[in-house]
Amino acid sequence: MKRKPLPYFMLSASADNPQTALALLTDYVSRINDQVIAQDEAEFQNNLQAMILARQKEQQDIEFSLQADRTNQLANLTRSRSTAQRAGIRTITPIQPATVEPKLSWRIRTQIHAG
Repeated sequence: MKRKPLPYFMLSASADNPQTALALLTDYVSRINDQVIAQDEAEFQNNLQAMILARQKEQQDIEFSLQADRTNQLANLTRSRSTAQRAGIRTITPIQPATVEPKLSWRIRTQIHAG
């Protein structure tokens, strides 16, 4: 990255004695320093606020996505339950597998109606 040349300024002042000149220059440097610090602080606060807002937006997006997923899962479960009830399936209970395989077996109890 190529650096831009910094501007420079020439300052001239006149004073009646060295102490007054020193006080004048010290005051000038102090004012410039205060302005630079204030500008730096403002930029930092603006960047910090932008980062906070971005994180809040990400959090809202995640919460919205989770809520949408929950709503979809609930709708799917409701439809599955309704279908199972119409098919005469009354209960579905998980059975612990005999082995340590990551599979889950289901026992379906159904009642067939003679009609």
